[in-house]
This record gives sequence, structure tokens and C-alpha cells, in this order.
Amino acid sequence: MFEKELEELNNKVCNLSGMNGEPVTDLSEYNSCLEEVDKIIEADSTNIEAYNLKSFILFCQEKFDEAALVCDEALRINPDNVQVLDFQAGCYFQAKKYAQCIAVCQHILSIAPNFENALSQWDSAYICADDSNLPKPPSNPVANVIKVVVYLLIAVVIGIFIYGIIR
Repeated sequence: MFEKELEELNNKVCNLSGMNGEPVTDLSEYNSCLEEVDKIIEADSTNIEAYNLKSFILFCQEKFDEAALVCDEALRINPDNVQVLDFQAGCYFQAKKYAQCIAVCQHILSIAPNFENALSQWDSAYICADDSNLPKPPSNPVANVIKVVVYLLIAVVIGIFIYGIIR
């Protein structure tokens, strides 16, 4: 129900946000989208996609706390929706609420242990928070492989440089 309306609204918001070009700074355009999505939520209060879109619109307006609260509404419908949780972690991160971001990432990883974005967000939140009381992120195997590759490339470049000097 409301799939077509939500798709059209989503396309409109993507255009406004700059995902398909230059962002629009006229907030009245976002507000009209919010009004439309609120009507859908009023008609179907269990429509998680409508809540997702509403939180995205608020995020685009840099209303990160409000966007996170809308995610809470969607999570009342499905508390283990990884997509909503991931977006909520992003909202908390942008709001500089790093402890909440990390808590959401921990929840995501309890549901989907290999969800890379949760590992990355947790790592970023931990670094930005600069608070040793927060839980340290688990080792990220993909990040570890990337670090090894980067170190090897640096070693090769240094080796080529030194070889050039010695020759």
C-alpha cells in the first residue's frame, strides 16, 4: 500500500538532497514532502518505508535528533530492521551522539554479525568520541586486509624510491 506514492516522494527527495545533481536549499520543498509522508503514515501507521523516508527527509534538513526519533517509531514496528537501525546509527553519528551510535551498532551486529557498515560506523564513532570509556569496536577483518595492502604498497613505493637512489 502506498508503494507508488512513496517511490515518487523518494525520487523527489533524492533530487532535493542532491543525490541526482545539485542540492536544493529551499526547505519549503522538504516540508511539503514531510507533509505528504505524514499523510501516508497517518493512513498506514505500520508502513516502515514511510518512516524511513520521513527520517531521510529530516536528515537532509540536518535535523538528526528528529530523524533518529522517527527511526524509533519504525523500530516499534520491527525492532530488528537492520536498514532502520543502520540509518539511526548514522543519525546519532551526525548528531555527535557517539555513545548512542555505538549502542545501535552493537545491536545491529547482534542481529547481523557481518554487517560492515555497523563495524565502520562503530569504529568512526569510537575515534570521534575520543572517550576510552566507550566500548572499543571489534576487529574489522576487511579493514585489516585493507591496512595490510596499504602498508605493502607503501613498502613497495619506498623500495622503488630507495632502489632509484642507489642506482
